[in-house]
Amino acid sequence: MEHLIENRRVGPRFVHTSIRMPIEVRNQLEREAARGGVTLNAIANAALKKHTRFDGIMGPGHSVVLEKHVFSRLVEGIDVHLLKGIGRDFGEKTVKEIFGFSGFEFTVENLIAHYFEPMGAYSGVYEVNRIRKGSLERLVLRHEYGMNWSVFLGEHLSGVFNSILAARPKIEVENNLVGIDLT
Repeated sequence: MEHLIENRRVGPRFVHTSIRMPIEVRNQLEREAARGGVTLNAIANAALKKHTRFDGIMGPGHSVVLEKHVFSRLVEGIDVHLLKGIGRDFGEKTVKEIFGFSGFEFTVENLIAHYFEPMGAYSGVYEVNRIRKGSLERLVLRHEYGMNWSVFLGEHLSGVFNSILAARPKIEVENNLVGIDLT
């Protein structure tokens, strides 16, 4: 049974929900919460949010987890021209498939909310920042994997926008930053 908690402040509204989980899982979550100085509720909400924003959209089996230093060395060792092609192909195919399967409308807002922001928050391959100054708007991706990865991300962005919006906006690549003008 769910009970809506009245919340007079601006922000998210919460629902009280009871769930069953194995005691071993609860105990592990409680230890993690104690180590992090947060509540069990905060840990559970973070996990559920990640599932709905990332895991549930990307789907099981669509990601490979690597330690950062292993990923970094792999990216450094790959020919930049090969990375460009992979980035372009991946951007043109995968995001369109994800949106088609999930039923998201092909808009810039949905690209940011349902692809770039969750990837930036949960994948570990970049952080994302949306910058608005007057009528100008820019999406900036920052990472720690060097110029080869920036080139990949630039081509990936180009492929994504071309497949979803049939347009290639201005993209700038510099060291560990990739920027895309949205206006």
